[in-house]
Amino acid sequence: MTSTLKLGSKIPISEIEGDISEASGMTGFLDDDMTRLSQAGKEAVFNSITVDLSSGVSISNNGAMPFDGWAFITISVWGTGTNSEAHAFINDARVGGVVTGANGSGNNASIFVPVQQGDIFKLALSGSNRSGNCKLYPYKNSQEAA
Repeated sequence: MTSTLKLGSKIPISEIEGDISEASGMTGFLDDDMTRLSQAGKEAVFNSITVDLSSGVSISNNGAMPFDGWAFITISVWGTGTNSEAHAFINDARVGGVVTGANGSGNNASIFVPVQQGDIFKLALSGSNRSGNCKLYPYKNSQEAA
C-alpha cells in the first residue's frame, strides 16, 4: 500500500510493514529488556556508562580530554555591583551558563557530561567575579581494563 503524506500528517501503524528488527535483519537478536544478555554482559554495559569517582584529572581552559569519561563542570558568578558571566563549552557546544547582574548575589551551576578523548573544554568568563573548572573522571570499566 502506498500513501501520499502531507506535511504534518501521521502514518497509521497499520501501514507500517515489519519492524525494526526485521528491517535490520536482526530478528530475535535484540531485546528491549536485555533478557538474552548474560550477567557479565549486563555488568559490562553498566560499567561502560558508570563514572568512577575514585580518581579524576583537572582539565584546564582550552584543554583536551586525555581519555573517554565524564566531565564534571562547575561554573560560578558572585558579588554585587558587577555584571558577571560564566559559560562552559565542550567542542564549542555550550553545556552550561550562569549570569549575575549588578544587584545579584551569585549563581552556580554544575553538570556531568560524557566526553570522548580529544574533546575540548572551554570557559567564557566576563566580569570580575566568576570562575569555572572541569574535572574528568574515567568510566568505571576503564580502570578495570587498564
